[in-house]
Amino acid sequence: MKMIRENNLFKKAFLPILIIVLFGFVYLLPFFRNEFYITHDSEPQVARSAAVYKALLDGQVPPRWAGDLNFYYGVPSPNFFFPLMGYLMTIIHLMGFSLETSYKIIMGSAFVLSGVTFYLWISQRFNPKIAFASALFYMLAPYHFLDVFVRGQLGEMLAFTFAPLVLYSIDKNSKNNTVLYIGIGALFYAFLVISHNILALLFSIIFGSYILFFNLKKGVFIKNVMLIGLGLILSFYFWAPALFEGKYINSKTFISDFYNGNFLAITDIVYSPWGFGSNINEPEGLAPQLGILYATLILVSIVGLGNRKIRKKIIFWLGILIFSVFFSTQYSGFIWEQFHMIQQFQFPWRFMAIASFSSVVLSAYAFGIIKKNWIIYPAILLLLLSSIPYIKVAGFTNKNDSFYLNYPWTGAYHGESTTIWTAGDASEYPAFPVEIISGIGEIRNYERKSNLHTFIVAAVTDVRVKDNTTYYPGWRVYVDGKEADIQFQDPNHRGLITFGIPKGEHGVEVKFGETVFRFTANLISLSSMLILVGIFLFRKRFDSVLRRI
Repeated sequence: MKMIRENNLFKKAFLPILIIVLFGFVYLLPFFRNEFYITHDSEPQVARSAAVYKALLDGQVPPRWAGDLNFYYGVPSPNFFFPLMGYLMTIIHLMGFSLETSYKIIMGSAFVLSGVTFYLWISQRFNPKIAFASALFYMLAPYHFLDVFVRGQLGEMLAFTFAPLVLYSIDKNSKNNTVLYIGIGALFYAFLVISHNILALLFSIIFGSYILFFNLKKGVFIKNVMLIGLGLILSFYFWAPALFEGKYINSKTFISDFYNGNFLAITDIVYSPWGFGSNINEPEGLAPQLGILYATLILVSIVGLGNRKIRKKIIFWLGILIFSVFFSTQYSGFIWEQFHMIQQFQFPWRFMAIASFSSVVLSAYAFGIIKKNWIIYPAILLLLLSSIPYIKVAGFTNKNDSFYLNYPWTGAYHGESTTIWTAGDASEYPAFPVEIISGIGEIRNYERKSNLHTFIVAAVTDVRVKDNTTYYPGWRVYVDGKEADIQFQDPNHRGLITFGIPKGEHGVEVKFGETVFRFTANLISLSSMLILVGIFLFRKRFDSVLRRI
């Protein structure tokens, strides 16, 4: 009898997940070649992750400054670009894998796990067959293939993995009177934020609406607000400085008008030819589409509006779909033009990420409406066959770790992390890392890490020194242990660190550290981690308090 129960548990819980994982590996065949596949963003993302790896080894926790990028002038990209992939690549690289292999391991895992995490969430609402089919539809969504094989957007794929887990925790909060899922959900939400800040904001629209639409009971609402709030505080160390210090970089100048020319044509929403170009409106351009099969199931789900039991749910997910499609197309152009915040999304078609998510949920309702379980199997077969053409790449390359660890550019195609005091990104290495630009003297014993440059200045006269590092808040200069004044707006050395040193021999440290704001943000996130640990260790005590709410 016990063996029968265990066998049933395996079939219900583990077997569907195992099959999802196996199918996922089949659609990652290009990953099993020794070469590295070419995408839009894989090279700069590996380079930025290599910079995070070096920063962590240099003791930057959390990493804020990539000292060797931008031709050794440095750039604050770790302070603004989603850091989770850098943390994960550091761990895997330290295990002995190359940087390119580390990238493929994380990308492949995110692709496969997206189906698993979606199954965990959707199986709470649908029978196992529908949940299994929906998980496959999620994992094999055209937008996911776009991120994996065309764009190489590792951050977005990580976000697709964590989003269902946040919804899973929100649903668990409505059914269980415990703080456990507040803590678990907060952790997943924090991981989502540091996976991809822009996509996290888009999914937050879903989470907030989902809570307001379905979880307005007093106790449940409070628990879910606590979940979101704690998740935001856990990730505060990243998103708060990125938001507050955005005024120090040229993102507004460089990407404010990107939305022009990147609106998705209404005729391309369901289907457009698959390509590897960067422009959606040119031949062979990328195609952020829903897919014909998904669009068909969306139409079937509309029938559910006549069913009182699921009408509200269909309306909700149709609303998310219409909202995201609207912001992907020219019809929303007047909003993009007026609001700088939405311009930070860069590409209107990026809203198709949540259109894709909602289309999969509506597909699950479509299967439930049909009420003929046998129809699921030909639908899965059609999905598997129609997804095969997406398993292709633009080409292959091979670059060793040295290429990424000594990457000369910034890792940003459009100068969006360039500091406002410079004349733009560098185009060549400086002749010397440190120079005397006035007076007579020499520099000896120069040593360098990403966040610390040390050297000795033997000054025959008073001298002015230029450290060929782009200034960013947090850089400080110490001469013989005492802080010296920095000048970074010299018109002859725009945006670079210069400082004066009196006659004589002096030890100099040019050190990067946290500002008061960033240090405070770190403390806030650290304190929330202690709260999270407390939730897990003293759950019963917290549960008793929660029951009184």
